[in-house]
Amino acid sequence: MKKALIFLCVLVLIAAGGSAAFANGIINDTISDVNALFGDTEMSTNVVAARYNPAGTTKLSDGLYIAVSNAMVRNTQELDDPVTGETYDGWNGGWLIPGLQMVYGQDNWAAFFAFYIAGGGGSAVFDDGSPVTDDEFFQYGTALIGPLVFSSGYFSLDGSLDATSSIMAFQLGGAYEINAMISIALGGRFCYGKDTANVERKLQVNDYIAPGDIGIIDIEAELEDTASGWGGVIGINITPMKDLNIGITFLTAVKMEYERNVKKADASITDNSGGTFVGTLAGLPAPYTLDEAIAEASINAEDGSKEQKDIPAQFSIGVAYQLMPALGIGLRFNYFFEKQADWDGEEDDVTHNSYEIGGGIKYTVMPALIVGLNLNYENKGADDEYYGSYESGIFDTYALTLGVQYEVMKDFFIRVGYAHQWYKEIETVDNYKLKEDRNAVAVGVQYKIM
Repeated sequence: MKKALIFLCVLVLIAAGGSAAFANGIINDTISDVNALFGDTEMSTNVVAARYNPAGTTKLSDGLYIAVSNAMVRNTQELDDPVTGETYDGWNGGWLIPGLQMVYGQDNWAAFFAFYIAGGGGSAVFDDGSPVTDDEFFQYGTALIGPLVFSSGYFSLDGSLDATSSIMAFQLGGAYEINAMISIALGGRFCYGKDTANVERKLQVNDYIAPGDIGIIDIEAELEDTASGWGGVIGINITPMKDLNIGITFLTAVKMEYERNVKKADASITDNSGGTFVGTLAGLPAPYTLDEAIAEASINAEDGSKEQKDIPAQFSIGVAYQLMPALGIGLRFNYFFEKQADWDGEEDDVTHNSYEIGGGIKYTVMPALIVGLNLNYENKGADDEYYGSYESGIFDTYALTLGVQYEVMKDFFIRVGYAHQWYKEIETVDNYKLKEDRNAVAVGVQYKIM
């Protein structure tokens, strides 16, 4: 019986996964570092291009460049559950979302390397529990009350959920300048994904008539899913005229087969009813019987089970134009090929491929100080039936970002960025309502080593 209870709880745990720091597609992440908050991305021709516009790295003068950054993200969530009538307050995000870009250029070629968070990069925390466990326990509690106390009892829930999700990407390749107008880039990237879920849950059945509880079920579970895969990077940079630059990049899909490791799955049952509590658990009717619970749960929560969740291919284009010496403008667009990815059939529930569009300005306040202001819109290809778990929704969003760059000394720059995202409220077909609000701060440095 312990295994049945554990796996029934664990069945939906991994669905929570963790919320992406800045997932601009359903999985893909494009603005998780300070450079994106500054607005210097798909059209960049500095060291940042190692990630966003690799063909643009040939525009750097000869030498070795490095950029390091970290983003900190905090989301607040409010989730209304129509099943239990409860409102859950939670948060997701992360304090350590790092990024690293390096470029070495010589004459008309460049080598580039980038480390970044390609998806996920955050956590989902509900200190007082969440529907991912409560709904399953609610079904058990409803079935237990009648047989145990002849409809004169009630049950209470307590516990917590802590889930994380991240995909780390390592990107390496080279770029070549064909002529003053056109540069090309070719490379590869290795991605490593890791999802974790930790849950502590307690269901206590009480008796209205006699004081005290009839029985208690305590569950502790710890899951870890991991996957890795390889993909390609193709880029072209076009400079058709002075002060105008166009960067185009295509990232191929990355095959990711996640394998589950049930690191911990413990349950304890306290019987204060003289055996009636345990006896009722063993004799519950379908679908609460031991055999059926194990059979259903083992499909998704069995140790060693596998799930395909590929990183979709991505097309990016960015255009930068210097209107005047002190003022530049930029436009960026990303398109994610989610319907062509393999998600074990879940890609069929995606209504259309996600896309992202943004634009902004950069203004030189003084030779050492530049500020950037950007607006961004993300349209997700997920309908109400497929938007992620209740704890980690997939939203259409609007974002406002502000970045500041200061040159401390020659070739040494500090960047600071801030972003606020507004989310479209989600109401699913089964009447769940999820509201979310996000703030992010990022800090980074850029330096020409030699």
